[in-house]
Amino acid sequence: MTSLSQRHVRAGAIRIEYLIAGAICIALLIGMTAVLVRYSRMSARFTTNRTPQPIERFEPSGPVEPDQPQGQPQAQPPAQQPQQPQQPVPTPPVVVAPQPQPQPVPTPTPAASAQAYPLGEPKVIATEGKTRIEAENYDLGGEKVSYHDTTAENSGGTYRTNEGVDISLSQDPEGEHVVTDMHPGEWLNFTIRVVKSGPYAVSIRAASAGQGPAQMRVLFNGKNAGTLKIASTGGEKNFVTTTRGVQNLVAGDQVMRIEILSEGLSLDWIEFDADAKAPAVVTRPTAIVPQPTQPSPPPSSGNYIVNETFKDIALGQRPVGNEWTWSATGSITVQEAPGAPDRVLRLVDANRASECYVRQGFAAHKGMITWHGRVRFVSALGGFGISLFDADKSAVLIRTTPGEIGYEDKDGKWQRLVRFEANTWYDLRIDADTNSQTFRLYVNNAAVGDGLGSFRNNVTQIDAWMAGTSGPLTSTMFIDEVKVEVR
Repeated sequence: MTSLSQRHVRAGAIRIEYLIAGAICIALLIGMTAVLVRYSRMSARFTTNRTPQPIERFEPSGPVEPDQPQGQPQAQPPAQQPQQPQQPVPTPPVVVAPQPQPQPVPTPTPAASAQAYPLGEPKVIATEGKTRIEAENYDLGGEKVSYHDTTAENSGGTYRTNEGVDISLSQDPEGEHVVTDMHPGEWLNFTIRVVKSGPYAVSIRAASAGQGPAQMRVLFNGKNAGTLKIASTGGEKNFVTTTRGVQNLVAGDQVMRIEILSEGLSLDWIEFDADAKAPAVVTRPTAIVPQPTQPSPPPSSGNYIVNETFKDIALGQRPVGNEWTWSATGSITVQEAPGAPDRVLRLVDANRASECYVRQGFAAHKGMITWHGRVRFVSALGGFGISLFDADKSAVLIRTTPGEIGYEDKDGKWQRLVRFEANTWYDLRIDADTNSQTFRLYVNNAAVGDGLGSFRNNVTQIDAWMAGTSGPLTSTMFIDEVKVEVR
């Protein structure tokens, strides 16, 4: 009996232990569940609070505004909307900073942005004498800026061949090129610089192929200065000079426009005369102003080995004789002298790819050799040259840069001597001494430069002179009264 009851007690004790263990397990499960539920709620809140932050950060940098409602929880809009306008607050300075860009607005208008050709600056109107502007030297800038032409190509095929203005070689001794085939509505701009306000007589050299008088209009800074009537000249190659009258010009830079009103016109040049109220015959001062201390050339010996005035050569012909040689390109002919009654030798270089030159040989001489002549350059450009030679080696090379005459020394460096102007006759004299291999240049009977120049090469005699253009220069020069003597 005892053993049986003890066995039952033990069995009941086992059951109680199981119940206690189960209760503990259930309690643990309930506790863990509560913890998990609380953790999940906290995690949801944490996730919900972090979700809008990336949207707020990237909204200002891209077009996200249409998509904002999709990226925001429905329960959060009231909390998110107040935060959005706070971030764009620093952006106004960023928007305002680029606004200084309107400063470039003062850039010149198309008409004013054109640069005067060919020196890239306005043509200065002299305060004394005459200033001539070649028609082909209209402003840079192109169609509807510096000119208007009814055709896209240069039908004349010379000078400025990449533009539409029709330019031909001139048959007029007053200029090397002319603007031809002009039609009503076409125009050319010329930027000028008036140094001194006052009256200027304006003259235009033109040709008219029509039956009656042709007309062109002159404007300054867009204001009509009057219409010029040109009587029929019987063809576009027959030029006459017509004075429009006196125009009062104000000092400063301004644009002169020539507008064509009639068919069949050709234009050579426009000229301003500052001495409009002076007598008709005006001696124009040159740009050469020698110092009083500069020596004059020694008297001539009269021992000429060359004495060429070109007076006995027919117009349109070249000098004859075995001593003369010419370049294969360019126009080299005898013409009536511009501004003088004599005949002169004219060199027209119309090809940028080659040089244009004339050369005259003579018996070789040593000692003091003098070259003397009158020259006139149609434009104040660089590239005109005059040389003294011994066979194929030059002893002296006088050449121009824009607005200046100088020479090349023995190291090939250019040395400035004096300024010069276009369309002005200059008397040049070169005294070359083969013994000392030095030379001196005289312009208008006065020495220029600081002293004697050295020969370019080791030359002990002189047997030729040459004149012409070099490099890409397309222009004209006139030569007259060439004398070479031995002293």
